[in-house]
Amino acid sequence: MKAFEKSVKIPKVDGATVMLDKGLTPEFVESFLKVAGEYVTAVKLGWGTARLIDKEIVARKVEMYVDAGLDVFPGGTLAEIAIAQGNFEEYLNELDELGFNAIEISDGMIPMSIEKKCELIERACEHGFTVYAEEGKKRDEEYSVLSPSDIVGRMNKCVEAGAKYVIVEARESGKHGPMGAEKRERVRVLSEIVKGVGIQRVMFEAPEKEQQFELIVKFGPEVNIANVPPEEVIPLATLRAGLRAETMGRVALDGE
Repeated sequence: MKAFEKSVKIPKVDGATVMLDKGLTPEFVESFLKVAGEYVTAVKLGWGTARLIDKEIVARKVEMYVDAGLDVFPGGTLAEIAIAQGNFEEYLNELDELGFNAIEISDGMIPMSIEKKCELIERACEHGFTVYAEEGKKRDEEYSVLSPSDIVGRMNKCVEAGAKYVIVEARESGKHGPMGAEKRERVRVLSEIVKGVGIQRVMFEAPEKEQQFELIVKFGPEVNIANVPPEEVIPLATLRAGLRAETMGRVALDGE
C-alpha cells in the first residue's frame, strides 16, 4: 500500500512519460525501477549513447526495462546514422539482438522524404517494434520553414504508417523548435498540432518543470511528455496528479 493512500485521493492519469537515460548504470536502473518504474511509460537511451556502452551492459539494462513493462529504444540519432550508412536492416537486427522492443525514427539531421520515413516506420512495425516517430529538425533554421499544417500532415502520415506516438522535436533542453518559440506563438503552434493529430498521439519533449506545468495546464494531465530526467519522473507525476502547488486545483482532485 502506498503512503497516504487512504487519506489523500488522486486522479488516475494515463499520460505517457518517456525517461531519458544518458548512461545510467544497471545498479541505478534496478533501484530506480523499484521506486519510480510505475510512473514511466518508456525509456530512451539518449542519442548514440547505446553505441558506446558495453553490449552486455546495454542488453542487461534493456532487459530490466522490458521486464518492468516499459518500451525502450535508442535515440533517433543512432537510427539516422544507420540509415545514412545504408544499414537500417542491420540496425533493426541489432535492436532485436539486444532486446529492444521499440525504436525512434527521426530525420532531424538527415534529408528524408515523408514517404521514405513512413516506409521505415512500416518496416520497423513489421519487425515487431513499437515506433516513436520524431518530427522536426535539429537546426532551428530548417525547422522554421515548416508550418503547423506541414507538421500536422507529416505527423498524421507517420501515425497512418504505424507510429504509436509522434514526438515534437525540442532536443534535450526542450527549448528547440516550436517549444522554444515565444509563449504566444508556442501555444498557438502546439494547440494546432494537438488539434490536428490528437492528444493521445502527440508527445512533447519537455524536461523542465516550467515546460511540463505549461503543457499540463494547457492540455491536461494526460499530455504525453518525453526527455524527462530520472530525478524528475516522480516530480512530474506529482504535477499530473495535482500533488504540487503549481497544479493543485488545476487538475481533478476528487480521486479515482
